[in-house]
Amino acid sequence: MREEYSIAEANDFTQYILPSVIRSESMARRYFAYPIFARAINKILPFDVVKTFISGLLLATSIKRQIAGYYIHVLENDNQFHFHHILSN
Repeated sequence: MREEYSIAEANDFTQYILPSVIRSESMARRYFAYPIFARAINKILPFDVVKTFISGLLLATSIKRQIAGYYIHVLENDNQFHFHHILSN
């Protein structure tokens, strides 16, 4: 991160996206469980969509094992004049 920025706020949103990630994992598991179905899908869908199935499996596993998370960081410019600093002092 550049030196003139600092983290003003950091929020962990992993618990909010986890249900969607688990749904995408179950769809990806169905894709890989039935090879005949997967071959038919491969003929219809572009390869980039198929790569999304793989990432769905990897993301769900990495979140469940707490290897990855979904965070939102709000940065503030340290060189900029902020009114909330004046009001808080």
